[in-house]
Amino acid sequence: MKYSRFNIIYRLQKWMDSVAGQTFLNYAYSWGASIVILGTLFKLTHMPSADLWLFLGMGTEVLVFFISAFDRPFDKTLDGMALQNSVTQGMAPQSQGMQDVNTGKANGKAHEEAERMVKAISEAYRRQLESIEEGTRVSEDISRELKQQAYELSRISRTMAGVSKAVAGKSE
Repeated sequence: MKYSRFNIIYRLQKWMDSVAGQTFLNYAYSWGASIVILGTLFKLTHMPSADLWLFLGMGTEVLVFFISAFDRPFDKTLDGMALQNSVTQGMAPQSQGMQDVNTGKANGKAHEEAERMVKAISEAYRRQLESIEEGTRVSEDISRELKQQAYELSRISRTMAGVSKAVAGKSE
């Protein structure tokens, strides 16, 4: 896709994708936050220039947030089409990958990575299931204990009611 050199948004996005753009954004965030914190500190301690520092810091943050809207963290490639991530790294091109799927041959590195990820996920689910089973056992134990305590409490209550009647009968 060809963009006009007069397209300011595209040019700003490309600059934000560059090392210089990312470095500028990092500095601007840090400096803006530092100035805001300094202004807040001055305001809390009633220093005379607090309003100016808060204004400068907040103004810097406004500009940084405005510019960061043009940052494209999801698209750091030249054409925006082939995004690399942990799943696609090391895999063959798309047409080759389709051929591998159709012929049933596994793409070595990608297949090993996929197997490793599946094993890790399976292990995590197994541990979660064990934890849930243990929680269920503990809950059942607590339930049994509570039922036993409720039974004992009702026995004590009946005994106390009997004692109360007996004491009331003797006092009459």
